[in-house]
Amino acid sequence: MINGFSIGDRVKLTDRYASVLMNEDRGPPRSRGVDWRARRGVVVRLNRNDVYVLWDGRATFDVVPYKAVERVRRDEPGGGRSMIEIAS
Repeated sequence: MINGFSIGDRVKLTDRYASVLMNEDRGPPRSRGVDWRARRGVVVRLNRNDVYVLWDGRATFDVVPYKAVERVRRDEPGGGRSMIEIAS
C-alpha cells in the first residue's frame, strides 16, 4: 500500500481535479468532451507520487497524481469489485 492505495482499488478522480480536466480553457485537448466526474477505473500500478489507473472501457492506463484520485465506495455507482479482485 502506497499513499493509501493498493493495486486493484476502484478509484475515481476528485471533483476538483475532474473539473480542471473538463475546463475548456485549462484542460488538455484530449480530455475535453469526457465526463471525468463519472469515469471509474482500477489501480494497476503505484509509485511514490503517482497512481496508474486503467479507466473502464480503455486499453491503456493513465498516470495521475495520487492526490487527484479517491477510492470509490462499494455502494456508489461503479464501486463494484474490480476484475483484479474477481480473478484472485
